[in-house]
Amino acid sequence: MCTEGYVDSPGRAQEVRVYEVDGGTYKLAETYANPALFIQRPANMSPNVPLRRGIRAVKAILDKGADALVLREFGEYEFKLAKGKAKLYAFEGRAEQAISLIAQGSLPEVTAPTEIGEGPRGRGMGGGRGRGMGMGGGRGWGMGGPCWGDERP
Repeated sequence: MCTEGYVDSPGRAQEVRVYEVDGGTYKLAETYANPALFIQRPANMSPNVPLRRGIRAVKAILDKGADALVLREFGEYEFKLAKGKAKLYAFEGRAEQAISLIAQGSLPEVTAPTEIGEGPRGRGMGGGRGRGMGMGGGRGWGMGGPCWGDERP
């Protein structure tokens, strides 16, 4: 998944590039717009509920038969969805460079989520420095709160 030729996150990437890798060589086979970018929020859905575009993008690519995914980062949910269905690679840089490294066998596969601050205990609403509205009263003491969709044990 790319934006202006650089590997990007599934919920933000502008396009999907499909490469065919054969031994040490590769070629661009197909390019199409990221289907997740066209997801609209239903009128009856709260604006506080995340659309989960990244998960939907990964699912659409897997449904097309991809056997490998190269993303800038794998959130917890994207990782769980794709694990065991495709080879997973995280890379920050130009897409051509990532594919070249995969063709050479020198880009390691991802074995755990790579995105920081996401998942069931994601970014909270805590206080910070200054006169913020967080739970810390603006003194930097906030413990953070649950993110939307937080599942409690």
